[in-house]
Amino acid sequence: MRKYWRDSLSDPTLIKGLVTVVIGDLVWAVSVGHRETYFIALLAQYMTPLFAAAVATYFDARRPIFKGIALGGAAALGAGVVSLAFEALGRDVDFHGLGGALLVATLSLPVCLLASAIGGVAGCALSHALKRSD
Repeated sequence: MRKYWRDSLSDPTLIKGLVTVVIGDLVWAVSVGHRETYFIALLAQYMTPLFAAAVATYFDARRPIFKGIALGGAAALGAGVVSLAFEALGRDVDFHGLGGALLVATLSLPVCLLASAIGGVAGCALSHALKRSD
């Protein structure tokens, strides 16, 4: 069991998904404070887990649900970290402190898990469809 978790966490495709999550969080953090780019911020926040899971499972279609759940949790945690960073930079946030950041992560978790599960299945299906066409 321990080998399974160690191999899963060092999986290069999972790392590609985590990089996608970090990029999405950075796009969200940069664009959320401006009225003109607020729609982009919302898309980045809610679509990042979907794209991250799709990227991870496209390159390796094994265990798509596991990768989706792992990346959904990472995306929710990223939302909490961005909220905490905003507060540290003096920006106005709805929920203050570490407890507020944990609340943001907890409230984001169901949406992130659902989006990443859909993305994992979609990436797996796309990978199989492209392999069949070759």
